[in-house]
Amino acid sequence: MDATKKESLAPTPRSRGDAPFKPGRCPICSGRLMAAPGQYTPAEVLAQWARSGQSFPQDVHDTFAAYAPTTLHRCDHCGCGFFRPAWAASAAFYDALQTDSATYYLEEKWEYRRALRQVQAGDRVLDIGCGAGFFLELARKRGAIGVGIETAPSARAQAVSRGFEVHDADVAEASAQIGQNFDVVCAFQVLEHVPDPVAFAQAMADRARPGGTLILAVPNAEGSLRWVRNLTSNVPPHHLTTWTDIALLALAARLGLRVIEIAYEPLDMVHHWDHLAGWWTNVVLRGRGADDPAYTPAGFLRRVGRLSCRTAAKTATRAGILTIPWIRGHTVAVTLRKIG
Repeated sequence: MDATKKESLAPTPRSRGDAPFKPGRCPICSGRLMAAPGQYTPAEVLAQWARSGQSFPQDVHDTFAAYAPTTLHRCDHCGCGFFRPAWAASAAFYDALQTDSATYYLEEKWEYRRALRQVQAGDRVLDIGCGAGFFLELARKRGAIGVGIETAPSARAQAVSRGFEVHDADVAEASAQIGQNFDVVCAFQVLEHVPDPVAFAQAMADRARPGGTLILAVPNAEGSLRWVRNLTSNVPPHHLTTWTDIALLALAARLGLRVIEIAYEPLDMVHHWDHLAGWWTNVVLRGRGADDPAYTPAGFLRRVGRLSCRTAAKTATRAGILTIPWIRGHTVAVTLRKIG
């Protein structure tokens, strides 16, 4: 399977310009938005986080209490998904995730390695949502000058401790401090967290110099994630949108950015064994037994299959097999060029 698509695959958006969101229409391409079955309530999402072992401070619970149920609406043209209403996540929410999980900000990522191909010595690099500064550190080793934007206090403190200039603001508000004319502007696993992805991507482009490079990496809704149901981290307030490769290309076309490449992460054994388990449960068993996993025959097969997938992933990792190259994993990344 070819892991890269070129700019010739970019779709033509149905509208251009900065038109506001219209009910029933996709903000990316103006395609028709169709509501998916089911809703997510604040209580259900908090319960799912609790079952995964994640706890939050009281102010986060108080914020959840004000949310109305949300539904995913998917575009019939580009495949982008939008949760409506889009719950807003506080800095305390992300601080709790980062504090409780050693893997929330990873030191090494597939998309980091791809992005480094675009970084040269002397480049000015802006990493939006830089976390603890791991990519900025890699860019610095290449001889680049790195600047970050990060709103989560704990992560920002770590990045600052590494000697980086890091701003607590969104990319548009930080423009006065960070300026423009960056050679490379990156956002790794950030676009899906913002309520207005078009405005966010436009602000990214505004920070790049003419001819500069933009790199966006997002969870791939058509990769292994499609096998996983009720994944708490893929719904509000954590993720407000879902993305396909066609949606990324449509976003580039809307903003007048040239597509250099689009690439897909192979399935990562270490962090995405649960995607294999989701494939077993929702593809092989077609979801049977999910409501009564302890007593139904399909429920038994569900538990055995999930345990087997986890064991196989651990065994493969110990053997040095870190990816399954023929299965698309968690992330799709697009590299763009600012024209003019």
